[in-house]
Amino acid sequence: MKDNSTIEKRALYVGAVLNVIMAVAGWGAYALSQSQALLLDGNFSFVAFVSTLVAVKIAAVKANKSATFPFGQFVYEALYSFVLGLLTVGIILAALVQNSIKIIEYVKGEQFVPIQSSILIYYTLFTVVLGLLGGFFFRNSNKKLGNTSTILKAYATQVFTDAYLSAGVGVALILMAFVKTGTPLAFLLQIGDAVIVVLMCLLLGYQPLKLIKEAFVEMAGGKISDQTTQTDIETIIKNHIPEKMVQGIFVSKTGSSFLAVAEVEVQFIKQQDAVSVRQRIEKELKEKYGYVFFEIIFS
Repeated sequence: MKDNSTIEKRALYVGAVLNVIMAVAGWGAYALSQSQALLLDGNFSFVAFVSTLVAVKIAAVKANKSATFPFGQFVYEALYSFVLGLLTVGIILAALVQNSIKIIEYVKGEQFVPIQSSILIYYTLFTVVLGLLGGFFFRNSNKKLGNTSTILKAYATQVFTDAYLSAGVGVALILMAFVKTGTPLAFLLQIGDAVIVVLMCLLLGYQPLKLIKEAFVEMAGGKISDQTTQTDIETIIKNHIPEKMVQGIFVSKTGSSFLAVAEVEVQFIKQQDAVSVRQRIEKELKEKYGYVFFEIIFS
């Protein structure tokens, strides 16, 4: 467990530094270009930085047991993902509304300062490369943990979303630099960034919504959504209990902890020591998945 905790904490510290850099880059590019799209990009990164500080604390206490949390505080991981998803949706909705209003005002006749695009190519290359490297780093770190870290999964989702946003915004704004006044596309010089933000919000909105859904299922104690993990845990259990005696297997996940319950025919007690079998199964599951609670019920 110590190695797993070290991997997770190291990834989170890297994420904190990464997001501070990306937030400052986004705000700086916004100050130079006056593009609302880059302001959104910087805000995304800043929210990720703040959430990292919370994630580091959660990673440190999640396995601690108390009278209130006798099985550990893993629910905080799911709560973290849920809140991070809500914050991301909030930023997307705010940007969507703000830039939709800008487009409407332009249609009504209001004029805006044209976007300064000279800085954009450098900003785009820098943030996209940094974001993708970070996203793959978090995904690989979670892979080392058997993809059990809800926090790193949420973090990878957020960083990839930020990188895709930077790529879309940057490329589109660079292309807008070639638009000439007096042409049918000249309106993009004033509201092109708003159009891009609206499109990107619509395209990327599903990712935090998916994160919210998965986190809610975890907090509610619902069945695990990862079919590969479900099948693997079922296989481990059936290696110790005859398949014909297994009536069903329920697996749920809360943060990085798992609860597996096998419903077994009562005749199994007469043939084997159920307590020792349960202990062997739980030991094997813990060796692979870390924090696991396994129980057998008889029918």
